[in-house]
Amino acid sequence: MVDLAWLLESAPLLSLAPQRFSAAVQSFNTQQTCDLATWLAQVNSSDLHTYVLQAMPHKAPMRLGRYAERLMEYALRYSGAFNLVAANVPLRRTISQTDTADDKQHTTVGEFDYLLTDTAGQHWHWEMAVKFYLCHAESHLTHVVADDFKGPAGKDTLALKLNKVFEKQLKHQPPPPYDTQSWQPAAYARGWLFYPHGASIPACDALNPHHLQGWWLGLLDFEMTKFEGAHFIHLPRLHWLAPYALDELPVVTQTDMVQYLRDLWSNPDGRQKDAAQMIACVAPQPSLITADPSGATLWTELSRGFVVPPT
Repeated sequence: MVDLAWLLESAPLLSLAPQRFSAAVQSFNTQQTCDLATWLAQVNSSDLHTYVLQAMPHKAPMRLGRYAERLMEYALRYSGAFNLVAANVPLRRTISQTDTADDKQHTTVGEFDYLLTDTAGQHWHWEMAVKFYLCHAESHLTHVVADDFKGPAGKDTLALKLNKVFEKQLKHQPPPPYDTQSWQPAAYARGWLFYPHGASIPACDALNPHHLQGWWLGLLDFEMTKFEGAHFIHLPRLHWLAPYALDELPVVTQTDMVQYLRDLWSNPDGRQKDAAQMIACVAPQPSLITADPSGATLWTELSRGFVVPPT
């Protein structure tokens, strides 16, 4: 439930300046914001959970991107603020007579995330991007560019993502039967960007100045840095969206978190061996409503950041 609210209410990641990109960056107007807030207060968490799980492959973990897509699909389908025409429409290339049998088994080249209509009658093609990047520019710079933001594994960049969304995905034309309608393209971009701990935040023309922000540190610097609060949680990918305010993940001291990360990165079979890890600095808050007679505790997020491996 908190992730759905975050997805609908958090600030757009990208600049809303007119003509900054080759297509629009989606943002809700005042009426849409009010309508969605009213609807969110009435959402049945059990129904939402069931809807999201319907998209999970059998015995396979759900990807964060797919999780966010299902949350948004639920809102577009049931909030009343929009009319969802179609979601995840496959885009296939034309099969030629010269294609081999193997080629014909791989004709899907992408998909349209959402085709929808708003209450004003405008037809939209939305592509969703929920992203997390670390700013690797020198900490003294006052202005940076999209290439200065890299993904936790060091491979993806914000510049590559912008090119993919605006120059490829949003320029595709929908297949039949949706090709008879003109669709206005827009990027639905949300996420967090992370900057060197303690450094000033540089400007970037590609970004919304109000985007969500966190910090990043190398492991040795993290070990020596003092934080408000003395407890930390390692955030699995499905907890990367909304700020953490639960009691379901292990809470450890800073010393224990350092050792946990060292063990994670030294494991030769670890899938995250070379990837930065997101953690949250948390503080205890007493639960106002609990069935636990011992007094369950909620851990409220104070800040979040990535710790980067020595490699």
